[in-house]
Amino acid sequence: MSKGISPLVATVLLIAVTMTIAGILAYWASTFVSGTLPPTDCTSASFTVISKQTTGGKLFLTLQNTGKIDLTITNITLIYSDGTVDVRSPNKVMPAGQVTTLSLDSVTSGYINCIISTNCPDKYQSCM
Repeated sequence: MSKGISPLVATVLLIAVTMTIAGILAYWASTFVSGTLPPTDCTSASFTVISKQTTGGKLFLTLQNTGKIDLTITNITLIYSDGTVDVRSPNKVMPAGQVTTLSLDSVTSGYINCIISTNCPDKYQSCM
């Protein structure tokens, strides 16, 4: 007669070890994901472009935050007809319900579109 653990005990031990490892991984994944998500609730965020003017190599934008939370303008992307792209990072805060004015220096004329991006990934506007 050979000695060892029974198949039933071996199965229970394998299930216990697997569940322990799964629990540790689930805890690690939940802390990792919650640490990398943006802290703001972007569902109530929105803004509009009130005016845009290009004068003497400067671009002036007037924006209104029509949402209920503060937004940060992270990027303004200028797209030119020859395919070049100029990305600016003003990192300007637009308080909720307020009008904000921005000016960008050294803007070459001839851009065909500009896109204003915020800290909420799905909240952006074209300024054309």
